[in-house]
Amino acid sequence: MVKLLLNLKADTDIADDFEKTALHYASEKECDLEMLKLLVTSDPDRSTLEAQDNDGMTPLHVAAKTGNLCSVEFLVEAGSSLFSRNKSDNLPIHCAVENEYPEVVKYFLRKNRRLVNAPGTKKDLKSLDMACELDNPKVVKVLLKCGTSSVDDLDRALAISAANNSISCARICIKVYRANFTSFLPYVIYNFLRMELM
Repeated sequence: MVKLLLNLKADTDIADDFEKTALHYASEKECDLEMLKLLVTSDPDRSTLEAQDNDGMTPLHVAAKTGNLCSVEFLVEAGSSLFSRNKSDNLPIHCAVENEYPEVVKYFLRKNRRLVNAPGTKKDLKSLDMACELDNPKVVKVLLKCGTSSVDDLDRALAISAANNSISCARICIKVYRANFTSFLPYVIYNFLRMELM
């Protein structure tokens, strides 16, 4: 059916009432590479890759939000920007962090390590901060393994973990402190316990 519509010169740039294109819908479904290829190749200027819906979500944001790694990989290789922001000021990596998709987060970080410290949301939270706030230890592990491990990042992550009672995330952060910043460890544990008692 899609091939028939495209052969009849159907416009893939057309959006619905939510400003979603066919590529948005294809990106959120279980990966159908043939469908994605048809939609992208039928758009000569590839503008649908960066088309934003009412929430400012590009197809890559949608694929990341739904954990559709296959679609994420295809869209990035086709030229989707890793740095497009939605109306909440989030990048696609933040959508994967918020929805607990560590494999998608890992893929984004393999493509560009600078994403590890890119701030998101209007609260200016980085990916590690978001993962700790949401008590998402799997994503915290991925982020720490891929480069978020400065003392300042860990201090902030630990404070956010304590404020949100994210004990599992706090434990992971303390392990990283223990392995890399042993001279700071007593101070960190003291601050964490102090926050716990407040």
